Amino acid sequence: MKWKKLLPLFLVFMAFLFFGAWIFKTLEETYYVPGEVKISRDLEDIIVAIARQVNVSVPEEEVRAHIEAVRTGRLPISTNGTTTEPYHMDYFDAWFFCITFITTIGYGYITPRTVGGKLFCIVYAFLGIPVTLIMLTAIGRKLGDTNRWVEKKVQKKLPNHPGRIRVVTILIVVLTSVGIFFFVPAIIFTIVEGWNFLDSLYYCFITLSTVGFGDFVSSVNHQSSTYFGFVLYKVIVFLWIIVGLCFLAAVFDLIQEWLKGLKTKVNRNMKDLSVDQFGHLVSRMHVEGGKGLGKITDITKRKKERARQSLSRKNKNPDEETATDGTAGSYIPQEW
Repeated sequence: MKWKKLLPLFLVFMAFLFFGAWIFKTLEETYYVPGEVKISRDLEDIIVAIARQVNVSVPEEEVRAHIEAVRTGRLPISTNGTTTEPYHMDYFDAWFFCITFITTIGYGYITPRTVGGKLFCIVYAFLGIPVTLIMLTAIGRKLGDTNRWVEKKVQKKLPNHPGRIRVVTILIVVLTSVGIFFFVPAIIFTIVEGWNFLDSLYYCFITLSTVGFGDFVSSVNHQSSTYFGFVLYKVIVFLWIIVGLCFLAAVFDLIQEWLKGLKTKVNRNMKDLSVDQFGHLVSRMHVEGGKGLGKITDITKRKKERARQSLSRKNKNPDEETATDGTAGSYIPQEW
């Protein structure tokens, strides 16, 4: 697929995101019924509650309950409560929710609360996930084609080492992708989100692997910045996710092609082996590990070389079976 054909597909993907965010926001705000909700209490609230009761006689069971809550307080815990306030969802929160939804990351920090929102998610996933996979796969293949073009240029200058060039190329692409899409963003998240570097690196891996546990989510709160900065930050995170997933698709495409070539080479070498040689080499591979595969290649190379040498000798010095009678003391080679 050419880049000109990928552009309309990307535009359809973007329209699908913006339109889906508007529908989801409208459904959630329109059909939300105020009533019993779960009011989150984070770890700080729990500590404050304990501090306020230090000088008050508190039952031991309640103290133990507070301690247990503190131990499991990494994620917010919930208690039942009621509210009559209408539900409001920011449009770009809904937009970011759609991004994480159809890329199958699914952090889970935003979930549909209404029947309409849940039905919408089912239909939206049914249509959006295939479109996203097609787009990411197509862009990944184009990026892989660019890498293959560079690889062919290098092979023309070093024609005797195609296998090594392929391995080195894949390693360079993998290391570059890890540096650009994991370590650099981790440093940025450490600065912007206030996480430590390990948590930031963990978040990058969980996001681009589409696992999406949801224990760390970027671009959620914008109280410390302007709304424009909040939106711009979400757009930057979106671009990081999409470009990162495309590069990972390109890496997987290159690795898949390399494994197919390796499989073809092994199958071709196996055809040149006799049954006895194959049994012997299997036992050697069991003892020596990966060295046995090299033995297979060496034997097939020697057999091919002996066949070429034999054919060359027959062409230069034909025997009685490859000659016909001619004049005395001479022969006429038969045509091959």
